Amino acid sequence: MKQFDFPRWNQADIRALPETRIGDWAAKHGVEMDKLYATEEREAGTPALLDDVPGFKREDLSVFSMVEWESRRDELVLESWLAKARAP
Repeated sequence: MKQFDFPRWNQADIRALPETRIGDWAAKHGVEMDKLYATEEREAGTPALLDDVPGFKREDLSVFSMVEWESRRDELVLESWLAKARAP
């Protein structure tokens, strides 16, 4: 069954690509995974194509520096938003 339409790859090209599991890829590239998702039954066991795709660390994807995050944490986390929404 064909599920994707990659204009530059045909079925034979895709089948010839190396496969990996997301958990193995994350370990190889130092990508942190939440413990609840880092199991074979969850994301860590998900098959993927290629294993040379670079990973990013959380710090690389963060909008705030660690200092700014710590100073603004209370206004940015869901629990604070919920508390404000429930306040009279």
